[in-house]
Amino acid sequence: MISTAEALETALAPAAEASKATPKATAAKAARNVAPKKAKSGKKASPAKKAPKSAKKATGARDGSKAATILDLICLEVLSQS
Repeated sequence: MISTAEALETALAPAAEASKATPKATAAKAARNVAPKKAKSGKKASPAKKAPKSAKKATGARDGSKAATILDLICLEVLSQS
């Protein structure tokens, strides 16, 4: 003979397993009523390309500088050799 407690356990066991097997999906939270986000600004205009700089003219050394005296000596040697 089966006691009433055992009968209740066997009757409730399959129902409990079935409910655990298929859990319900949780609902998403409702969105807040707030102002929309500020839009990001587009790409800024790039600056205009600058024209290439021309090469500086070589004017030689300044008068009285060390380089000027050396250049003068070299020129004198070249002129004296020819």
